[in-house]
Amino acid sequence: MAARIVGLGQEWAGDDGAGLAVLRSLRAALSTLPHSIVEEWHGPAAHSAGMKMLSPVGRAAVPACCGEASIDLVEAADPTQLVSLLTDGADPVVIIDAVLDQGPAGRVLLIDAGSDPNSTHLLSTHGLGVMEAIELARIAHPKEVAQRIFIVGITIQSANRGGTGLSPAVAAALPIAAAQALKLAESA
Repeated sequence: MAARIVGLGQEWAGDDGAGLAVLRSLRAALSTLPHSIVEEWHGPAAHSAGMKMLSPVGRAAVPACCGEASIDLVEAADPTQLVSLLTDGADPVVIIDAVLDQGPAGRVLLIDAGSDPNSTHLLSTHGLGVMEAIELARIAHPKEVAQRIFIVGITIQSANRGGTGLSPAVAAALPIAAAQALKLAESA
């Protein structure tokens, strides 16, 4: 099955929309490639989980010398939606999300959710954090969960409920996060 990149966040919460902004920039970039394949992704899990699925979802073709692979691009508003996205056969799965941090906003963190012992200490802007959702998927569906799960985190200072738009520091990090997410997804 295809690799998957999940953009996580709420665009109405200021910098918490960073994951969605990265995913949308990837979708726009991939749709302009001459070899890209654009398909619509409809999964029963997407509708039952209430996910906001924008269509068409971009699928990028790898150059012919390397065979053909595809990357599903999916938006999710909440980490609870990750359980079904991590257990339907996609591998690797790259999750892009805003991460609360004491340091400066706009840093890009790369986390291997399977091997980074510090990743369980990430502070999420969501009630159920990304790492908890990954662990729930592993416990509930140990045989179906993706073997390779990565997080591309963009550090933020706070989620501004009711605010729109990204801070300049977070907006500047989007191209770096997009490139890292694509590189991880293409490692399939």
